[in-house]
Amino acid sequence: MYSTKESYASRVKEEILHNKIESAPLKAQLSAIIKVIGSIIIKQNKKVLKTSTENVKLARYIYSNLKSLYNVSPKSYVFQTMKLFKKYNYNIEISENVNEILNDLELNKDFMSFSPPSKSLLKNDECIRYYLSGVFLASGSVNSPENTNYHLEMAFNEEEHACFIMDLIRNHYNFDFKMIKRRNKYIVYLKKSDLIVEFLLIIGATNEMFHFEDFRSTRDIKNSHNRLNNMLIANEVKSLETAKEQVEAIKLIDKIIGIEKLDDRLKDVAYLRLENDEASLSELATLYEERTGNKISKSGINHRLKSLEKFAKSLK
Repeated sequence: MYSTKESYASRVKEEILHNKIESAPLKAQLSAIIKVIGSIIIKQNKKVLKTSTENVKLARYIYSNLKSLYNVSPKSYVFQTMKLFKKYNYNIEISENVNEILNDLELNKDFMSFSPPSKSLLKNDECIRYYLSGVFLASGSVNSPENTNYHLEMAFNEEEHACFIMDLIRNHYNFDFKMIKRRNKYIVYLKKSDLIVEFLLIIGATNEMFHFEDFRSTRDIKNSHNRLNNMLIANEVKSLETAKEQVEAIKLIDKIIGIEKLDDRLKDVAYLRLENDEASLSELATLYEERTGNKISKSGINHRLKSLEKFAKSLK
C-alpha cells in the first residue's frame, strides 16, 4: 500500500537506483543528477564540486559512483534543515580532479556553472533514458497510484534545462510535459495516467510501473462497475416512475369509461399493469404470453401502454 506521495516516489527511485548500468549511460545519469542538485563552490581557494540531497540512498549512490568512476575520495556531510518538518541534507563534496570530472560529464560550461547536455552525452536511447532517470532521481516526485489525482513532476532551477527536458521527451517519445513556475522553480509535470505509466517505463521503474497499472486497472474496473450500477439504479427508478404514470392513466380510463370498454389487446395489457405495478416490460411480456397464449415483444407491450396513456390524456 502507498499512503503518501513520498513513499511511492521513493519506491520508484529505489528501483532506479538498483538497476544495473553500463559506463556511458551511468555518466549520462550522473551528469543529470549533478546538473539538477549540484553546484560549484570555492573552499580554501580550490574549486569544489558539491551535491546536496535529502535522499540518503541517492547520496550514497552519487558517492560510490563518483569514487569508482574517477578514483577520487569524496567527502560527505550531514546537517539538519531548519524547516518546520526538520529533515537531513546529505552533501557530497569532491575537490580532486574537478575539471576532469566536469569535462567527462560534459558539465564544464564556465568556472561556476554547468553546461546543458550535449548530443555526444545523449548519443543513444539508453543514455537518454538514464539521463531522464537522473533528473527524476534528483528532483522528481509522483503521486501514489492509490491517489485519484494522478501527478508526476520534476523541478528545475533553470528554465532552459526544463525546456530542454520537455523537448527531449517530445522529440524522442512523442508526448508532452506541461510546465509551470512555482516560487523560484520551473516544474514540468504530467497528469495523464497513461503518460505517467509510459514515463516510469522510460526511466527504468518497470516494477513500479506494473504496480501503478494494477492500481489504475483495478480502479477503472471498480469505477466502471459503479457506473453500471448507477445506470441500472437510474433505469430502475425511471421504470418505476413510468409504471406509476401508466397505472394512474389506466385508473383514469377505468373511472371514466371502464376498462371493459377497451378492445381486448389494450384491456389485457391494462389489467396486467394494474396487477403488476412494478413489473418491467420484459416481465409483462412474459405474463401476457402466459395469460393469453399469444407472444408479444417488449416493444409491443410498451406501444400498448403508451396508447393507454394517450387515450387517458384525451379523456382529460
